Amino acid sequence: MSSAEYYNSVGEKVRKNKIEDYLKIVGILFTAATLFFSGKTYQAAQKWKVAEFTSQKYKEFSENRSVRLVNEMLDYNTRAVTLFDNDSLQALSDDAVFASLVVDSINGEFSKTETKIRDVFDEYFEQLSTFNRYAKTELISYEEIKPYLIYQVSIICDRNNPRKTSEYRKRIWDYIRYYGYTDVKELYKKFGYDIDSAFLKQQ
Repeated sequence: MSSAEYYNSVGEKVRKNKIEDYLKIVGILFTAATLFFSGKTYQAAQKWKVAEFTSQKYKEFSENRSVRLVNEMLDYNTRAVTLFDNDSLQALSDDAVFASLVVDSINGEFSKTETKIRDVFDEYFEQLSTFNRYAKTELISYEEIKPYLIYQVSIICDRNNPRKTSEYRKRIWDYIRYYGYTDVKELYKKFGYDIDSAFLKQQ
């Protein structure tokens, strides 16, 4: 083999190696791009599923009868509501709710209406607790559910909210704390309201 043929052969091998290296790089970049966009697509799909699940669970929550009743009690200072299943309306005032939510250690006997109001709030807090459990298991996020719940939460927790008096608000805090609605307290805290600290400050 002449020198010219030898150098041509070497040059051809170099060119082939460069092409192979180039193709390998292109393949790696293509694979990386595919994985990147697949990951983005997956993340978007997961985010959509979380949003859809959150919306569905809030819909179920808002359609619960006790939840609707509590929302009415929070929204109004006096409101005619169907408290019992007989479809008859009765006026409920903040004073009636306040008297009903006193803890057992202070008053162990309650009227039929007071007992029903307590039952309604109990179910409301139980239903509300599920959102904290969902969030802790990452089925939803606190950020996703906050816009749905913050209106009622602020009435209960925000000392600057004019909807209710500080005494009314403190009575609900005491009820939540006394009966051990830990998930409710955790949820409120995630929304920026530490009712344990707030309660102690008002003692």
